[in-house]
Amino acid sequence: MKAKKFIEKKMEGDIETIKNHVVNIDVNKSIVKYVVGGYLEASDFDPEEAYREYGVLMNEDGEPEYIKIGKFLEAIEKHAHETGEELESDDNIEIQKLNDFKDYELWL
Repeated sequence: MKAKKFIEKKMEGDIETIKNHVVNIDVNKSIVKYVVGGYLEASDFDPEEAYREYGVLMNEDGEPEYIKIGKFLEAIEKHAHETGEELESDDNIEIQKLNDFKDYELWL
């Protein structure tokens, strides 16, 4: 999957230049979708609330399409603390791959 981070926006006359840093992240898409829908249950919320609380933007089918990685990781930690329910070991290992990309946005 690809993750993107905004770097710079410049205006030169009528031309606007936006620079982003894009990286490939080797993370299992189905595990990310499970964490969004099954663990956090973000798909049960209003789309605006899911974005505000979990950093997850859902499409019209209720599937995650865009994730603010930093906010998403915070939501996982908060959920685990509040419920006492930890992610399974394999899922946690996969999600921890996102730690180095907290300032990025993940596009599914």
